[in-house]
Amino acid sequence: MIIHNKTFSLLNKEVFSKITLKAPFEVNNKMNNEACLSYVISGQQETISSINRITTNQGEAVLEKCGNYLTKIKNTTQDSYSELITIHFHPETLKLIYDDKIPDLFKNANNRNPKSNATKIKGNTLLLKYFDSLLFYFDNDELVDNELLIIKLKELMHLLLKTQEEDTVLDILANLFTPDKYSFKEIVTSHLYLQTDINELAKVCALSRSTFLRRFKEEYNQTPANYFRNKKLEKAAELIRLSNNPISTVCFDVGFNNTSHFTRLFQSKYKISPKHYRLKHLVK
Repeated sequence: MIIHNKTFSLLNKEVFSKITLKAPFEVNNKMNNEACLSYVISGQQETISSINRITTNQGEAVLEKCGNYLTKIKNTTQDSYSELITIHFHPETLKLIYDDKIPDLFKNANNRNPKSNATKIKGNTLLLKYFDSLLFYFDNDELVDNELLIIKLKELMHLLLKTQEEDTVLDILANLFTPDKYSFKEIVTSHLYLQTDINELAKVCALSRSTFLRRFKEEYNQTPANYFRNKKLEKAAELIRLSNNPISTVCFDVGFNNTSHFTRLFQSKYKISPKHYRLKHLVK
């Protein structure tokens, strides 16, 4: 539930917002012609896109280009309140801050092949000070005018290219308003080991649960539960054979969240425990 939302707009477009929410909270964001950066002041945010799942904690942010996302705010404290700052990028506002001169990074968009439609931005000193300055202006909104908003938006664009994730950020910035098109199977494959449930996956695909299940049956001739379970167990068997990682690590790496449950499923499929499966292949 949204408790409070304070917004600064530019050209009648929402640009900066400070939002207080009561967790748990979930929203399906469909950004057709905008992009967004969401910074966590307190609490925890989970962003699920077509091809990845990103968790951001206090002092971290996620940058998302246009597309379809499921955002979940989770309980991390006893009072379960979370605060976020969201910054929206629109073609109109970016043209304004650059005086209608398109920066080189946008001109060269076709020359870059983005590997992700969203990325986590880890907090650094410059970014933390930047968001602290935004908090000051949210508390003193009488100081805010269009000129200041333009300065702060342009400052952020500059700072994002000074982060550890510079290359990924540049890929996303260069393609902010170019939506990625993923096939149904590409989306399913990307979420095989990410603990994404059926309801979440349906929303990311922009489908109802019933339509998603029907489409899945048409594509794979089995239920999502059976398909995901078998794929995870096959991947687990591969990791057990080829790596020295502890069984518990393998369990979590392939998307299970309970080692006892994983062991039972593995034994049911392979007629041997994960531990003895590894020993058997070591002998070979």
